[in-house]
Amino acid sequence: MLDDRPPHVLIIDDNAQNVALITAQLRRAGYTVSAAATGRLGLEAARQGPDVILLDVLMPGLDGYEVCRHLKADEATRPIPVIMLTSLRDRSDKIRALEAGADDFLSKPVDRAELLARVRSLVRSKRLFDELARSRDEIARQAEQLGAEKSRAEAILYSISDGVFTTDPDGRVTMLNPAAEEITGTTFERAVGRIWSDALGVRDTSGQALSSDTCPLCTAARTGQPVAPRELSVRRPNGSSAVISVAASPVRRAGGEVSGIVAVFRDVTRQREAEHLKDELISLVSHELRTPLASIVGFSELLLLREPLSDTGRSCAETINREAQRLSTLINDFLDIERLESGRISYHFRSLPLQEVIEEVLDGLRTQLAGFRVACDLPGEPLIVRVDRARLAQVLINIISNAVKYSPGGGWIRIAARAERDVVIVSVSDTGLGIPGEAIPHLFEKFYRVDRTEHREIRGTGLGLAICRRIIEGWGGRIWAESAGPGQGSTFSFTLPHGTTASVPAAARELRRDPHGAAGERVLPRC
Repeated sequence: MLDDRPPHVLIIDDNAQNVALITAQLRRAGYTVSAAATGRLGLEAARQGPDVILLDVLMPGLDGYEVCRHLKADEATRPIPVIMLTSLRDRSDKIRALEAGADDFLSKPVDRAELLARVRSLVRSKRLFDELARSRDEIARQAEQLGAEKSRAEAILYSISDGVFTTDPDGRVTMLNPAAEEITGTTFERAVGRIWSDALGVRDTSGQALSSDTCPLCTAARTGQPVAPRELSVRRPNGSSAVISVAASPVRRAGGEVSGIVAVFRDVTRQREAEHLKDELISLVSHELRTPLASIVGFSELLLLREPLSDTGRSCAETINREAQRLSTLINDFLDIERLESGRISYHFRSLPLQEVIEEVLDGLRTQLAGFRVACDLPGEPLIVRVDRARLAQVLINIISNAVKYSPGGGWIRIAARAERDVVIVSVSDTGLGIPGEAIPHLFEKFYRVDRTEHREIRGTGLGLAICRRIIEGWGGRIWAESAGPGQGSTFSFTLPHGTTASVPAAARELRRDPHGAAGERVLPRC
């Protein structure tokens, strides 16, 4: 945008009358005017940046020619147009004025119309020059910023551990970062200009050449959309191979046209080897360990039930059976957590009364709960939840068993449930050892145990709560723990999705009441 302020004209002339006349003419035309009576004062005034300078030739001291040469020699004043004012008529004087750097000249006495026309033309030229200079400076500034950003981008690109390469629209390599060179065993010089899959030795996971369906870059180019990571294989020049995970995204020009593809990949060979080893371990645990363990449990139970044993023999058989049962629990927990984390577990959801599952779990834990007072604080109407019955029972068993284990002195265990908005909230509270505040955020981590003497003395796998969290979160719920501190008991709560009553038998909607229960509580008689 051109400058819209009034144009400024500087008059350098020692003739006061001449200055007054020209000033009056210019101001009537809308110009701002300043004046200097000598050449040296004019050079100083020119540094204020007028749009045009009207310069008299014949002045004492520095004459107009000398002043003009100084103006054009100074970078700050060189762009300012100069009109020489002269009463000289000789052709050589005009040539001398132009050689000194003048942009135009007017003969005295100055014609008003000609003066305004010449000044207007040069002001327009000066404003255009200033605008171009500003544009040039802005372009230079942007170029500097782009250069700095490019340097930063290149520094990041060449320092990251992921391989990155770009291709043109035909799939030919245009850039390859050092990580990509290291992973594929090739170099930019060998790869540039070649089809990327051939240049980098990439094939599908079965070792076959990529097709339009298996090539992530082809998909990105065809759809114009980013492509999620796909696993492919790399055959390096030295004969070794690797598994890589490749993601691709189109690069677009300003008009939206795809100008190439950028791909990011990483070597996942070790992860796949680790997963293979894990699968083998799980297979070993699942089949090779559970079978002999089942025999140990079974035969130890036969010894305890059918064989006459001495006190020492019975104690040994009971220890064998107890430790085998504990090992069986550990193996089952290990397999459960692995299936939950890998997503290889299936749920069988159906609507059912929560009270029914609670009764079933408490009935199965009758022996463990001996010596405890168990209160169930549940609403009169059945709470219908949509869950996998077996997995909900597993969560309740884990949490209630923990309440028993960490309440070595007995006491109360309270199970409460209430409907709230779109979920049912279930809580299990105890009056046991409690939990220190710093341990609460870690309770649902695998193998975590509270680091206090009284807690370390209690056996456990450290997997139960982790399993509970993955089950509940797998249903879209959440699970949390609360405790006032050591010795203050604890409360574990979790949410369940609401279900419908359509498939729930009417008989199952009644919860048995114990007339001896405290007010506001429903105490299951089996407890």
